[in-house]
Formats: sequence, structure tokens, C-alpha cells
Amino acid sequence: MIPPQIKKSHVLKVLERLNEDDIPHRFLSDKFVLKYKGKALPPKYVICEASEIATGRQLSPNEFSGGSETNYFLESLGFTVVPLDPVSQHYSQICRKRFCDVTNPTAADYRLMGDVEKLEYECFSIYLESFDALPEFNDPERSLKKHNCSSGLWKTKLDRRAKAEEMYTGDLFRSSFEYARTRHPGASIYILSAKHGLLEPEEEIAPYDESLAEKTGAEQRIWSDKVLNQLEKVADLERDTFIILAGKIYRRHICKHIRNYKLPLEGKRQGEQLRFLKKQVK
Repeated sequence: MIPPQIKKSHVLKVLERLNEDDIPHRFLSDKFVLKYKGKALPPKYVICEASEIATGRQLSPNEFSGGSETNYFLESLGFTVVPLDPVSQHYSQICRKRFCDVTNPTAADYRLMGDVEKLEYECFSIYLESFDALPEFNDPERSLKKHNCSSGLWKTKLDRRAKAEEMYTGDLFRSSFEYARTRHPGASIYILSAKHGLLEPEEEIAPYDESLAEKTGAEQRIWSDKVLNQLEKVADLERDTFIILAGKIYRRHICKHIRNYKLPLEGKRQGEQLRFLKKQVK
């Protein structure tokens, strides 16, 4: 049951601070979205977050029903809830499956890869119908890769113990680490990990399957507090300058506690971030 203490003001606070890329994968909706200022957010997750503001406790999604119960409650407060279009429903269902191992794929991994490929071509079809042209990133002459896949779906870690600087194998991490190493020689480099918090590059860790995107808002804030406590032991949050290359979901609760910081990748999409980083280290 949805707590009656939740009012419109509580929901508005959630909607103002929440972005689509902040949503944990398990909360992605495959049927309805709440529309607000250009955002499309999962109604049940909004209720869970609003409950924490209203009652001090984040509601579990198992404690109330999605669909009619959630939608009616939000609509009664004056919000707009609409059905997802078929392509977005398909995308949401794929994201719920989380990771695909392309190194040692199982039958389920192959099915997921097929789903991703079908979704990509469906998106290309809609784009072509709308703009009479394919998106630029699909142009093999201008694209960094001939085939783009959502980084959230593919494993980007080694399957054995390794130093933190070697564990993460994704293009964006490798380019970010090289940028930090070559553009800021002598600076201390730290790696943000959803499991470990703050890591030194030489620190050896075991492989893990954990993402900050899969944590609730409350869990993300607890993680951020842990990182800040770790940072205070190795740096001065008031006087030091931090160059942060981490994604928004990793840095959003951290930056507000740091006086001096720079965000070289702010406002850039993933392809633009890669081009920027590679250009800077040439």
C-alpha cells in the first residue's frame, strides 16, 4: 500500500533531482512512465523515493502494486503517466537482464545479443523514418566503432584477480585512466568502484558483478558517504583540486562535498567523451 503521507511536494522533490540515467536497472518500467519536464521516469521508483522523503523510510516495490494503483495515485496528485512505446518497452526488458558475457557466452547470452541487435535496427528504422537519414554514429567513416553496444549490457571487467587499474577493460575506463596518467603526471589517481568505493590503481581486487546503477537512491547515498570518508583520509576536500572523470551517477552525491573540482566530460555523450579523451592523450 502506498503511504498516504506522500504528498505532491514530496513527489516534486524527487522529480526535480532525479534523472533518467540515475534509475537502478531493476526499477526500469516496461509498461508506464511518469512524464515531467522532458523526463520519462518509472512511476514505482518515484513512489519509493518519495516515500523516503515523506516517511523517512524508502518503500520497497514489493509493498505496493504498479500499474493502476501507482498510476492512479500519481494522477490524483496532478502528474501525467503514459504507456511506454513498444521500442522503449523492449529496451527496458533488455536492460532488466543486466549483463551479457561476450567472452564466454552461454545460450542465454546469445539470445540477449540477438535482442540487442534487433533493438538497434528497430531504432535505426524509426530514426530513418523520422529524419530520412541514419544517425551519424552509424556512419563507418565517422564512427569510433562500426557497431555500438550499450556499455551497461556488456561485461567490462576481467574474470580473474588483478590490480584495479587492470581490472576494468572498457574503452571509456581505459581512455579515462590514460588521460589522468598522461595529462596530470604526479597527481594521485583513484578509481571509483561500486563494490569497494575508492580504490588505488595498484590495489588488487577480485572480479565482481555490481553496479551503482542497480542500487536504490538510499544505497547510492550510503556508497557516496563511504567514498567521502575514504577520500578524507588521503586528500583535503577543502583545498585540493579534483579532476573527476566518473559518470554522473557516481559523482552526484560526492561533488557537493568538494570545494574545488573540474568535470572535463560534463555534458558529453559517451562517444564524445571517448573522442575527447583520445584526442587529449595524443
